[in-house]
Amino acid sequence: MLRLREKNLTQHASRIREYHVKKQSKTEEMTFEAAFAQLEEIVGKLEVGDLPLDDALALFEQGQKLAAFCGTKLDAAELRVQKLSASGALEPFELNEDR
Repeated sequence: MLRLREKNLTQHASRIREYHVKKQSKTEEMTFEAAFAQLEEIVGKLEVGDLPLDDALALFEQGQKLAAFCGTKLDAAELRVQKLSASGALEPFELNEDR
């Protein structure tokens, strides 16, 4: 029974590593929505708490990268909807409906 569990854990760990290699190389090409969905998936897996330590750490690292990516995308989006006022303070962008 223990051997079967070890085999299952080994297979699971292998799938997680493959998943990370594929996802890590494509992060820069992702949309915010895809990165956020992947981050939610990682959080769900970590919350279950049944992963070996190395796999949990690998997921955590990937989650940190995705969180940073999402943060950068959100910051860029916020800057796109703000404008710099004459005084130098950032103000919310207001759509001119006269156009």
